[in-house]
Amino acid sequence: MKRIRQMIRPGGGLRLLGAVTGIFLVAVGIAYALPIYDLTSDDAKPQVLSNQARAGRDIYEAEGCVYCHTQQVRPVSNDLGLGPITKADARTGQNPSLLGMSRLGPDLSCVADRDAELSEEYLQNPRSVRPSSRMPSFGHLSSREASNLIEYLKTLSCGGGE
Repeated sequence: MKRIRQMIRPGGGLRLLGAVTGIFLVAVGIAYALPIYDLTSDDAKPQVLSNQARAGRDIYEAEGCVYCHTQQVRPVSNDLGLGPITKADARTGQNPSLLGMSRLGPDLSCVADRDAELSEEYLQNPRSVRPSSRMPSFGHLSSREASNLIEYLKTLSCGGGE
């Protein structure tokens, strides 16, 4: 209490201002220094897609798949079994990254590791493969477009399963 009174006295306000400024500078220094030493992003490499997979990614975007499917496994109990938790830099090679809007359909982060039903038949008529599916039919896609979309989905792998 005595120190606070000394800081409030004439001339003491300068000390208080100096202390606050010092604390602020230390906080800013830490906020900028810590990310520099973050070693978790060393394995982030741009994802190289084949021409067919790139065309499939464009279809994924154009058809609005990103509105119903996420591409990020969160650290919550609902995501157990979907694959490893998605690192913040996992999609740095994508422009734009397609992390998803909501999860009306299943998460697709590791779909190539866990779903053998990535087929043209499933895209044409999802309920013929999974009767409870809420996914709309993509029967309007040509065979080539469906093949490209499936090729893109096959790139969504987390390394061969869980």
